Amino acid sequence: MNGDWHLISGTPLMGEKLMTKCGKFSLYHEKKDLTVSTSLKFAGLSAEDNQPAVFEAMGQPMYPNKSVTYGVWKKGGSSQWSGIYKQAIVATDYDTFAVFVACRPIFKEDTKTFDRHLIGHIWARESTLKPDVIATLKSILIGYDVDPADIHDIDRSNCS
Repeated sequence: MNGDWHLISGTPLMGEKLMTKCGKFSLYHEKKDLTVSTSLKFAGLSAEDNQPAVFEAMGQPMYPNKSVTYGVWKKGGSSQWSGIYKQAIVATDYDTFAVFVACRPIFKEDTKTFDRHLIGHIWARESTLKPDVIATLKSILIGYDVDPADIHDIDRSNCS
């Protein structure tokens, strides 16, 4: 899974209203003793104003030798990390595509109710995937309760 992945389609990151353009993740795993740490950097352009959109994430497996991790995210320039997400690559062939899902609970103090923040992404090694492959991968995201109305294709035009 190490290396660069293009964001093809998905839900906004960490409360963003719109998806970014030209998004790309750089994913790296590091093993120390028996613990594997994951670091992830995301760079793209804001769909609102074409300004750089940068995020960073860190994760560790919930249990040894398991693919589900705990992870935290933060926006570039911020010193504040998000709440803890439970996250996983739920489908991949390692060479072409990956489907990423992350979720964390939210407590809404004003209404005294619980909710969640759910992230679902389709990543690809190349900047495009065939439309039928994207449709199949979107159906996988929907199977993880990602609202189809929240899944947006990424504008990859004019990407360097």
